[in-house]
Amino acid sequence: MSLFEKLNEDVKSAMKSRDKGRLSVLRMLLSELNYEQSAAKEKLEITDPLVLRVLSRYAKRLNKSLADYPDEEKKAEIREEVAIVEAYLPKKATEAETKAAIAKVLAGLNGPPMGQVIKTVMQELGDSADGKLVSTLVRAALN
Repeated sequence: MSLFEKLNEDVKSAMKSRDKGRLSVLRMLLSELNYEQSAAKEKLEITDPLVLRVLSRYAKRLNKSLADYPDEEKKAEIREEVAIVEAYLPKKATEAETKAAIAKVLAGLNGPPMGQVIKTVMQELGDSADGKLVSTLVRAALN
């Protein structure tokens, strides 16, 4: 079952269980996917990488909006929404896993530029890579 199909099935189950909060978040995710598809010049096929890219972007936007709300009640709602979205995203690589990938790439290359190392590490870790963490650790490893 693709990620898109899973989202649709979860919308149905949220409707049946009358879980309004979860249903609202899932509908927003489907709306984001539809917007992404309609904004493209050519008709995009909804694949798992596209769904992951949209979900990741939406989760980042939610995390950035946490700082905008002063009251804890609204922040708690946003954290719940982030938790729902992150349930569909792959588990992020830990700092130790990222360091191991960086060491492996650096061992295979002699003095490459930082950008090339980051690109190779990001490809090796795939969807579980956290770009900010990779960049920080590569910078530290090269210095």
